[in-house]
Amino acid sequence: MKIHKSVEKCKLVLLDPGLTNSSGHHFSTAELLLDKLAKAPINVELTILGGFGDWREKISSKYTNVTIKEFFSSNFYQFHTGIENLARINSYISKLSFEYQKVIEQEIDTENKPRLFFCHTLDWEHLIALSYAINFVRQKIPSARFLTISCMMYSTGADYLGNIIDIKKYLVSRLALRLAQSVQGLSIYASHFELMQAINLIDSQSKKIECSPCFIADWKSSHRINIKREDFKKVLLYAGDAKESKGFHLLPELVRSIQHKLQEGIKLIIQFTCAEKTSASLSNAAAELIQLAQGNNQIILLTDYLSDDMLAELLSGTDIFLFNYSTRQYANNSSGFLWHLAWHGVQFVTFSRSWITREADRLGISFHLIEQNELSELINSLSSHNRNQSYLPTIDGNQQDYRHTLFREPIEWLSHEWAKFDE
Repeated sequence: MKIHKSVEKCKLVLLDPGLTNSSGHHFSTAELLLDKLAKAPINVELTILGGFGDWREKISSKYTNVTIKEFFSSNFYQFHTGIENLARINSYISKLSFEYQKVIEQEIDTENKPRLFFCHTLDWEHLIALSYAINFVRQKIPSARFLTISCMMYSTGADYLGNIIDIKKYLVSRLALRLAQSVQGLSIYASHFELMQAINLIDSQSKKIECSPCFIADWKSSHRINIKREDFKKVLLYAGDAKESKGFHLLPELVRSIQHKLQEGIKLIIQFTCAEKTSASLSNAAAELIQLAQGNNQIILLTDYLSDDMLAELLSGTDIFLFNYSTRQYANNSSGFLWHLAWHGVQFVTFSRSWITREADRLGISFHLIEQNELSELINSLSSHNRNQSYLPTIDGNQQDYRHTLFREPIEWLSHEWAKFDE
């Protein structure tokens, strides 16, 4: 791992208003940075500033040499499902910008040491708020030396071909990009290939945006485990936080429709975690699944949060994964779990085309596009013969470059960005 020496002079600060629960990708990114820095041959001080929730207690119990603060009260996902009107978003941006401003001021005031602020998983209203905050701090404290890296994850309101699909979102993203690119010491990256293309189509005069690594796992340490071969086939029907957009509420009916059609020697595995406050459809689905699994050794429920190692072990024994995500919501939105499948070489089945199938083609992942009534037949035809064979797909040069970017070592990448700033 190549670490630029100047990064040792830097304090790394993770700014994440979306970090509230002790599960999901916000939490896994925090854990990833902590794990990597614990193993890296450098002395980098890490501070994590998140929202209010149970994440702090879980991290504090595991890591003792990190500064952790609950700071942000803004609802990070307030406009995740859509922007009702542009006027309403202004007050949200103002509040979040004030929070960013205060926390950046506090961090650069504590001691005379350069700061690298890392903001992952941003939407466009967050980028506007962050840009305003940085400009304010630089005017107030012009001698402050800090770099902010922002990784954009959500749609620009246009697809990767430039077709506008949400005019309000498009106007917000256009404003955000122009504002952010004028801010000193603010670097902007896209979380995946199609978002990079969509951003670069917004304004041909703007500086071209590149992709960042995927900060959801320690890829280089997350190897496919050579597990003992088993006689039964494992079908992973769900993994992660229970969400309607990922089809969790549809699982009970799906399980009922296929379980009696499956041959012997097939295990249906469902791994999920539920937030403390959840919808009736999700809580009802969880209760139904628990009831279906009682006394049924064909269904395996895993209801605990999985660490990277536990997820790697689960995927190493998986013969196929089901993507039953919302076609509308994932038409142009990314899925971190697809990148887990790509790294571990797990094939998947889905019922419609979306970003998921297009990204699978880019990364050379094998998948089956079928009708839902064909699912049991496909599962019966599966073979686990090649489960523990070489899992890296055969892909061309462009695919290799993109794959290398996605799975780049995170601290190495952050160090590289800091070195460019510190030259």
